[in-house]
Amino acid sequence: MSDRASKLGLLITLCAFSLLLGGSLAARASAAPAPGEVETLAASPVRLTGVTIGPRTNLIYALENGGTKSFRYDASTNAWSELAEAPLNIGNNGGATYLNGKIYASATHNSEAIEVYDIAADSWSTIPNPLGEGTADITQAGEEIYMVHATNFVKYNPATEVKTTLANAPAFKGKNCEEGFEEWGGLQPYKGKIYGHQGNGCKGFAVYDIAGDSWSELPEVPLVEGEGEEGPVAGSALDPVTGTYFAYGPYGGHTLFKYDIATSSWSTFALPFDVDDGGLAYMAEAGRRGIYAVQGEEGTGFIRYVTREPAADLSVSETTSASSTPIGGEFTYTAQITNAGPDEAVNVTASIALPTNVSLIAATSSQGSCSGTTSVTCAVGSLASGAGATVTLRVKANAAGVGTLSTSVSSETQDPSAANNSAAATATIVVPAAAPSVLAPAPCVSTRSELIHWRSAKHVALKGIAITINGKLYARLSGHARSAKVSFQGRPAGKVAVKISGSTRGGKTYSTARIFHLCQTQRADAAPASLYLKRMAA
Repeated sequence: MSDRASKLGLLITLCAFSLLLGGSLAARASAAPAPGEVETLAASPVRLTGVTIGPRTNLIYALENGGTKSFRYDASTNAWSELAEAPLNIGNNGGATYLNGKIYASATHNSEAIEVYDIAADSWSTIPNPLGEGTADITQAGEEIYMVHATNFVKYNPATEVKTTLANAPAFKGKNCEEGFEEWGGLQPYKGKIYGHQGNGCKGFAVYDIAGDSWSELPEVPLVEGEGEEGPVAGSALDPVTGTYFAYGPYGGHTLFKYDIATSSWSTFALPFDVDDGGLAYMAEAGRRGIYAVQGEEGTGFIRYVTREPAADLSVSETTSASSTPIGGEFTYTAQITNAGPDEAVNVTASIALPTNVSLIAATSSQGSCSGTTSVTCAVGSLASGAGATVTLRVKANAAGVGTLSTSVSSETQDPSAANNSAAATATIVVPAAAPSVLAPAPCVSTRSELIHWRSAKHVALKGIAITINGKLYARLSGHARSAKVSFQGRPAGKVAVKISGSTRGGKTYSTARIFHLCQTQRADAAPASLYLKRMAA
């Protein structure tokens, strides 16, 4: 066979192998482990203990069991790297916790000092052991670290260097176990409390209330077969999504112990390797979430027990205070946000688009704050499962038409049902109805006439009769006249005074008068009657 043919054959073989390998890797990538399954990871460089995690970086830190080496694991590359050498030998296992950019590691055999690793500086130092006893049972809550051994329990603030002795831990008094917490147990914080298992194969389990400074015993860890019938060893972790405490053991066994805080019940899971005192850590990074477990003294195995991603079913509904509003009027849009769970919705945001025919007066939220004008964003904050928040927008109607406000909600937590994450509400804005015109009544002009009769005393002979209306002469009649028709035609509304007078040849005056009301139908004048002319005083 020629060299050219040989090279061609080799190329074909390599291509085929590459395709086969690519298909295998693709199949592996597509078959990501599901919650409750185990993923085998890169083996640790040496046997490890004192496992903890940087919660912001999701980098795992661990110490060499029985040595001074320290390591970091990066889940994004599935690789371990060696860090600066620790000043103290961790000896027969230890524990570690993270606080403010530093790792605090305690050894089971060292009662005098604990080691402190500065992550940014990649350097170690030591501080006096606040507990004064060796233990792997160490954790962090708030700005303080907590340590326990037997019934002795303390907290220590590294910033102020203040140690506080706390309430005694439970004695437990299990079979073949020392009183209280063994050196090889575990502690984990959760919602204002610290949970811990007795360790060293014992079955004690308890919770400490931080605010109340008090301990309570919880259901015991179930014992399983290992080197004997025992419980968990050194190392623990807590899944805050499901509220589950994890420990593993027994010595030479392969059981993952799981305590459901909500139901106060234990369950177990079979690990793929035997374990000894070592350590666990919970990683919250999406896609890599789970309990990471080193094999401990038993070997360099390293796995991830996959836990589920948090889920929060957010929904929103919209209402308006008025379905129809005139231009210039004010009304409100109200958005009701609800988290149906099962987990907390972290950093909820409501995004609201206002219609163009309204202007915003004010936007408020029952929790958090709102900003914006034509487009409003409300930072609601986190909502627990079953909790809700209300966003209210007061607006002014500016132009006629349908005003539709749209709201959508989201959070950093995975939402299993996005279909109910948006809603809209409408209000019809109308031109105000014209006020009914009020016409001034036409001025009244009288068309009235009255027939007036009069008389005088017997034997009184009048020369003539004068009729005046409102002081002006209306008519003159002969002295023998006894009646006259008086017309008010064309006179405006109001009162008129009609006076009838006459005089005798001797100059004596007789008169009478009457008031008439024109255009005032609500007041009727008395019926016409004979008026009597009386003699006027001289």
